[in-house]
Amino acid sequence: MVSRKPDKPGWFGTQYELEGKTYGTCLWARSLEDAFGVASLRRIGEEVSGRWFAPFVLPSKLLSKRSPTLEVVHGTVFVGWLASKAGVADSQQMLSDTGLVHEVIHYMQYGPINYPKKELIKRMKVLEAKVPGLVALRTSGALR
Repeated sequence: MVSRKPDKPGWFGTQYELEGKTYGTCLWARSLEDAFGVASLRRIGEEVSGRWFAPFVLPSKLLSKRSPTLEVVHGTVFVGWLASKAGVADSQQMLSDTGLVHEVIHYMQYGPINYPKKELIKRMKVLEAKVPGLVALRTSGALR
């Protein structure tokens, strides 16, 4: 059982089920108590399991350090799924010919035909900031 006493900001581990299998990920929250609220905003049925010491590496960070790889595509697809479930992005924004996942694959295949790398990273960061629990906002407001 996870203690619900107030805690400091950071990454919290979560678990969720898909097709009978349990998966784990993490989210950023202001406190353990806040983590429960953030998890509910993501709408994937997550249960907060406690502190997480290895933060989720955002696709924008992966792409800023190297050329697009399958790791970048995997991260972009996962963030897109979270965004879709949370209601902050749809299939058009993610999968259409100008969608983020599609553009990452275009970049891998052909180079920067539609977007320079910096613009692709900027698009990723905008999406990442919309997904509850992915980015630690440095404001006095909520993380959502």
